[in-house]
Amino acid sequence: MDKQLWHFQYRVVSPEITVIDVQPPAHLPKGTSDAVFDFIHAEIGGLKGLQVLKPYLTKSEDFSGNGVGVSFHEQNVTFEALYDQWEPVTIPRADYDELIFQLEHFLKSFPRK
Repeated sequence: MDKQLWHFQYRVVSPEITVIDVQPPAHLPKGTSDAVFDFIHAEIGGLKGLQVLKPYLTKSEDFSGNGVGVSFHEQNVTFEALYDQWEPVTIPRADYDELIFQLEHFLKSFPRK
């Protein structure tokens, strides 16, 4: 499978708040962008997440965080909203791994003050 690109974009919500919007590869299921947006902001910490991102690449045990539960299956990863904001979304593990890799690259490119 060719490497599928995730697209990230900074969006300033207010002078104090900048978020990362995400567009997943086209082959992934509907709802993936909402699930990954919540995962990035609730679990990884948004723009501050570079320091905590590495362990997510090697995770293989299910976990529940601040707003998203993540379950690892043989070849898939399922994101579940802890507060029922969206339906569960399952993506291939390779796409999850690529998400973490590309997000790390994106976060490194963010200008630091």
